[in-house]
Amino acid sequence: MNSELIDQLTGSLGANGLPYTIPIHPNLVHLTIALFIIGLTFDIVGVLFPFQKWVFKFLAITVERDNLFDVGWYNMLAASIITFFTVTAGFYEMLLATPPADTKSAWGLQAME
Repeated sequence: MNSELIDQLTGSLGANGLPYTIPIHPNLVHLTIALFIIGLTFDIVGVLFPFQKWVFKFLAITVERDNLFDVGWYNMLAASIITFFTVTAGFYEMLLATPPADTKSAWGLQAME
């Protein structure tokens, strides 16, 4: 009875035997990296703001230096909050995954059970 149920579910499983088709962890990793890079970029632009003033004036964008640092800070805050969910999703998907037993890595290591 249980094997029939498992056989029915295996057709609808996603990558690595996850119960959904698109893994969540890689998407959250890329979101975290993007938020971190954007935060650093805005902080660097805020530091170099006097040199970039003519670019903003040319584009007719009203920018204040404090606002650039605020955007950088909020991006770093969002990245640190999303990191918790990224790690949680990574452990959740790692525990649900069914690694192939016959595959070895480039270093000759097998998948963990």
